[in-house]
Amino acid sequence: MVCYALYTLLMFVVVMYRFHLEKREVAQRQVLLLYETDHKALLEACRKVMKEAREGKWEYRQYAIRSFSDPNIDKLPESILRLNPTYIWIRPNGLLVEMLGGLGHFGVTAFSEGNHEYGDKKLLDGLWYYDDRYREVPDYEKVIESLRPKIEKQEKNLPTQDDSK
Repeated sequence: MVCYALYTLLMFVVVMYRFHLEKREVAQRQVLLLYETDHKALLEACRKVMKEAREGKWEYRQYAIRSFSDPNIDKLPESILRLNPTYIWIRPNGLLVEMLGGLGHFGVTAFSEGNHEYGDKKLLDGLWYYDDRYREVPDYEKVIESLRPKIEKQEKNLPTQDDSK
């Protein structure tokens, strides 16, 4: 009985620690997905996988990537793998790239051309960002925009055409 209680306590601590680590990474992963990813390349990669699914090369289901990795994930395009998502979910009308599961899901959904599109933030025609916190936090778009890297303008004292005379 004591062993079972200690085992349960240990498992609880491990789960809570993992949750704590995931929570710390949320903002970094959002910046990667929203502001450091080539969205056009990501959409093309997702549509390639959707096409392969229609051809029978992939099943319509969820594929784990970060933990308990599915053995087929090495066949995914690099544009998807470099995001290191929790999982992808191939559906007949689109492909979901889940960056964080559990509490506070977020990621992108890529849609096949001509399908109804939806999400919380349109990144491109056919590619939408979703985040549970849009429904939980008032003015969440401001939080997302605050993550945008600040591009500092560097004034260069280069000679103009008139200066060279």
